[in-house]
Amino acid sequence: MVSLLFTVSVLAQRVTPERLLSNSVSVEGGRTDPAAVWTGQSFAVFWGDDAGLFAAAVGLDGQLHGPALRLAENELVGGVAFDGQELLLLTTAFPGRIVARRLTKSFARIGDPTVLAEGDSCNVKWNGIEFIAWWITETNPSAIVVARIHDGAVAASRVITSTPRPWPGRVSLGATATDLLLVWEDYYGCEPTVFFPCVSNVRLRATRLDPQLEILDPAGFEFSPEGYSPSIATNGRDFLVAWSDGLAMRAQRVHVSGAVLGDGAKVDPVVSGTIITASAAWDGNHFLVVAKDSAYPTSGIFGMALNASGDLLSTQAIPIHVQATFFEGPVTFPGPQSQFLVFYRRYNEQQEFRTFMRVVEFGPAAPPRRRSAAH
Repeated sequence: MVSLLFTVSVLAQRVTPERLLSNSVSVEGGRTDPAAVWTGQSFAVFWGDDAGLFAAAVGLDGQLHGPALRLAENELVGGVAFDGQELLLLTTAFPGRIVARRLTKSFARIGDPTVLAEGDSCNVKWNGIEFIAWWITETNPSAIVVARIHDGAVAASRVITSTPRPWPGRVSLGATATDLLLVWEDYYGCEPTVFFPCVSNVRLRATRLDPQLEILDPAGFEFSPEGYSPSIATNGRDFLVAWSDGLAMRAQRVHVSGAVLGDGAKVDPVVSGTIITASAAWDGNHFLVVAKDSAYPTSGIFGMALNASGDLLSTQAIPIHVQATFFEGPVTFPGPQSQFLVFYRRYNEQQEFRTFMRVVEFGPAAPPRRRSAAH
């Protein structure tokens, strides 16, 4: 893909102070990324740690608004979506069950939690009409399941088989009212094991589905010959796919027809590190792509802003947190008016692994003030 590191306008940036999400221990190496969605007044945030499954409201100041509510034990957050009236939260409960919870904006329960299926590594999106969820089965070979969810239950589902492997690869789903795009890590050329994960044999494959979950690309297609950590955001018309090629973070706009739009972009600043995670979000005006840069001693979390066409707004990265430490994540979720909530996990000063958050805001830099003429 062609690099689009051209000079564009400078962004004005605001990053709130780092806030601790929870005093409980995050699981290093575990799938403990929080999930969040903007509900009109605040972010509804959900996370799981060694103390249970929690929910809390977080404001645009990046702080918890009120105490956290404990929802359950021993569940990992998959994803959450909001239809304007209620929240749908998907979690993974031991031993490998996908659980759905319908909640109000104040986290009051709507009915009882329901078990959707046996599986792992789930998520959910609102496409403007209905909730669309996905999860990975724990069968061998494993498969990706995409489902339409009505009233907290499966209304219809479609199974998409992927490469056999002993653990799930990372999956991302983009959902509009007319089309779905599914992108996943595909291990090939060897049979991965716990001791030999075939990390050099990972590509990104994709398929499209219509709103009735009919597969539009039965054989699938190769999205990238090498790639990790796909993340899809949509502006309602087409999709932006962000991923890592192992060295750099990339982003590509894709039409709902599956056609690639533009040349794609290398969306990381010039650093000598290894980008292995990426997360993308759309707020109604802009895309934000965040990633982890492992270049020691300047490792950290940064973001790059893009317009609706997938072009970089600035070649200057938004520094979110820079520190010589081990990071996991990041993940980002859109709020209003170019404001995004970003989570990441790192060691604190006591060498305890914790989850932190910041709100990132950006916009065009103000023009320089003119000096008044001397009289």
